[in-house]
Amino acid sequence: MKRGALRAAVGLVLAAGLGGSVAGPALAAVAARGMADPAGAAPAGTELAPGLQYRRADRAGSGGPTSWFLSLGVARNPAEVAHAMACAKSLQGRPETLAPDTLAFLFPGTRPVDYAELIFGRFPTRAAAQAFLDQHRAAVGCTPRISASGLYPSGTAEPLVVHVLEIDPARFGGRLVVARGDGKASGRTKPSTLLQDLKGLAATNGGFFVMEPGDGVVGESTGISVLAGRLQSEPTRGRPWAMIENGRQIRVTLHDREPVQLPMLRTAGGAEIRLDGINRLPGLLRNCGTLHDTAFAKAVHDQTCNPHSEIVAITSEGGMAVEIAGGREAYRFQPNSPLLRMNHWSAPRGDETILIATGQRRAELSALADSHKAATLSLGSFGNGGQTYALNGGPMLLSAGNVVQRHDLQGWPFAESPLDQANAMHRFISLRAPRTALGVTASGRILLVVVDGWRYWDDKGPAVAMNGGATIAELATLMRDLGARDAINLDGGGSSVMALKDGLVSHPSDRDGERAVGDSLVLVPAP
Repeated sequence: MKRGALRAAVGLVLAAGLGGSVAGPALAAVAARGMADPAGAAPAGTELAPGLQYRRADRAGSGGPTSWFLSLGVARNPAEVAHAMACAKSLQGRPETLAPDTLAFLFPGTRPVDYAELIFGRFPTRAAAQAFLDQHRAAVGCTPRISASGLYPSGTAEPLVVHVLEIDPARFGGRLVVARGDGKASGRTKPSTLLQDLKGLAATNGGFFVMEPGDGVVGESTGISVLAGRLQSEPTRGRPWAMIENGRQIRVTLHDREPVQLPMLRTAGGAEIRLDGINRLPGLLRNCGTLHDTAFAKAVHDQTCNPHSEIVAITSEGGMAVEIAGGREAYRFQPNSPLLRMNHWSAPRGDETILIATGQRRAELSALADSHKAATLSLGSFGNGGQTYALNGGPMLLSAGNVVQRHDLQGWPFAESPLDQANAMHRFISLRAPRTALGVTASGRILLVVVDGWRYWDDKGPAVAMNGGATIAELATLMRDLGARDAINLDGGGSSVMALKDGLVSHPSDRDGERAVGDSLVLVPAP
């Protein structure tokens, strides 16, 4: 449906000062002007080591006070418009002052999608919006969310705080590593803690990870992870990723789809048995995108798929336990040795790997174990071994200086997703949020960027100007303005943080402060 037709179906006009399918103004100006951090951890333009500089840039903005309203969700067709309007009607206590409005958007992708978000009411504070919700019962199936004007791209400059680490590999003698607590493939650790443990110079959060037990093992990467040359988590089909090689100079390369090297078990007779996963629970695949199972082949961000027939490897770095029950069969594997069937779980030791099979794939491991043939396990070859690291991300922001718009193929299939997923994708891509990004310039300089966001505390007082963060489109523009040729979005929201050895320089959006995350990027000085 064309945007004009969608608005006509609603019978409303765009909300003044909020709507629009074009992202806000370019963010180049923030790179040119620095200010001291109010926390006093480090001034802008600080050289942390030869070839490593930290910069902070603030933009005061002119967007005025934050206004609050209720979001009734996105509408991509007349049926979804009708659903949102019915939701508004159930809340409509004073039609003359609390009428619904529409905001128009264009969801980026290989086939951009015109759509609208319906909003309802205007409130001076978040508390006032919450009080209205508490007093008005919404219709069944209607779940309005409290939202704020600072989250939406507009024609005015909103407050913005950007933190930049710039690495010149020709001058910086240290390393850039992906780090995890205890070197395990699961669990969560604060980036500042890893920074202190490694006696590093600076750190940011890294890739996406499992946050809830129902989605897998908490802390495990939801995509590729390589630590010191060893594959710790399998890639996700269609998802971009970053590889870091620490040779004579640091080299970062960004890739817009999964690597060719895939985990494989090879028997002495030459037979090959593909693996579906590494260091995760069978049957729980966060972000979907299976390597082989066509039923769950397409990546869907923040969704958990449940493949039924898999072979998953648990290495000694996994740091996880797996119940051997419910149709699972487990085998102990050592290089160049036959498989040994296991009756109960025991963690792998040293170079051991536990192979777990489910569904129809159990027959493959059973047959190999019964044959008593030796086998080898190949997890793929990545760069220069022990100095190579990789982490997941998405979507890709820039490639060869051009803005990338393959969001629908990299985990955000907006047009075809159920309404609840579409709403989540809308908030992730089209609205402002705290962000973390990794970029590379044409000369090979490396940029680690954190954009503060969701910084407002007006639920206990008058509304104030809001630092909402950046949309994905604004983040891509920012990275290009900072000089990046290639760039990728990393985990953001409450995970976004930048720390120097003297403390945090960014402002985490979680009310409890810095979040423990799955993995972090840490700059380690030369020994």
